[in-house]
Amino acid sequence: MARCLESGFFLDFFIIDLFYSNEYLLTITALGVAIVNLIRLAGWYHPKIWQKPLLWSLYIAFFGMCLSFILYALQPWLGFSHSLAVHALSIAGVGMMTLAMMARVSLGHTGRNIHQPPKMVNVMFALMVLVFVSRAFLPIIAVEHYLLWVMIAQGAWISCFVLFCISYLPILSKPRPDGLFG
Repeated sequence: MARCLESGFFLDFFIIDLFYSNEYLLTITALGVAIVNLIRLAGWYHPKIWQKPLLWSLYIAFFGMCLSFILYALQPWLGFSHSLAVHALSIAGVGMMTLAMMARVSLGHTGRNIHQPPKMVNVMFALMVLVFVSRAFLPIIAVEHYLLWVMIAQGAWISCFVLFCISYLPILSKPRPDGLFG
């Protein structure tokens, strides 16, 4: 049921946001997507996820996507730029989620222990959260420092992926420790 609701809200949101600009319908559909997914996310919660960076990073990324839809819903009423909601969804859905998945899959598919990621993963994920906050939320709070927030986000984004490359290049360029193909 939740999946049908979420799909319906998202399809309606997508059409309204791209083709039929109506602030009331955009708010209703964006809130619908956010609420259904926040309920889903609450059902996935377990306190022990905070002990595993490859889990909490996925959880935070999904939570960021939910917050992004709340930004879409609030944007017509609070008057901040629509691009902040777009960037929030892009950072959470593409940046954070992709980084979290690459960090996990790179270990599993190379025969390494997913319970022992490189030490830098916590720093990488923290940098991506900084990107999200500085690009999507700080401009709403202090728009007069917009360029500073964007530069912080850019620096954190670049640093995050440099750390990923440094941490994962050895993993991805060496043979599997179990000797299997892949």
